[in-house]
Amino acid sequence: MERDVCLDMIISLIQAHETGEDSVVSGPTCLRAAHYLLGQIVRQYSIPAENRYISSAAKALWEKLSDENIWEYVYVDKFVCKRDCVLPRFVGAEKKARETKAYKKGDKIEFKSVFHDEHIISVQVILQQLYALKGKDLNYENVRKILDSIVICRILKEEDKRLPHKRYATFEENYEEIYKKNQVFLECAAAEYLKKKRKDF
Repeated sequence: MERDVCLDMIISLIQAHETGEDSVVSGPTCLRAAHYLLGQIVRQYSIPAENRYISSAAKALWEKLSDENIWEYVYVDKFVCKRDCVLPRFVGAEKKARETKAYKKGDKIEFKSVFHDEHIISVQVILQQLYALKGKDLNYENVRKILDSIVICRILKEEDKRLPHKRYATFEENYEEIYKKNQVFLECAAAEYLKKKRKDF
């Protein structure tokens, strides 16, 4: 079987966690904080386009603010506003908007102050599933199956703040019990996502 460097790295970090030392040791070389590193890898793992969703509210607001492809923007990127508007501006993990800010047409708006990328199945649930793989079950096929269950949704910061932290192990449970019950309605964004030009997803 052809080697997969990314999956080899992930499997090594899982195995390091199992030892209780939380370190990858190879001869004189040691890489610490395996659990933390695996969490970061899961967050950066490139998922299939059909596993990307967007909330109806986020899509509607974006269409008012910009004619560009929303999937070309992430985190600290700034987009140019196409019309005057007033928006709540969130900073970091603060529970409430720091301010309500007026923007003029042509102003640049920091993407993460308005929009948020959310793991529908939490990273912690994904990690628990990976750590449950033992012995011969810790292989490419099983690891890839778990990673391919990762689903991202792009929502408004306001929507994110009203979602509970509790998460279930499947998309269906999370959508019905967490998102819909909190008035966050999602639609698959595969078509728009595939139009993106960025290479860093």
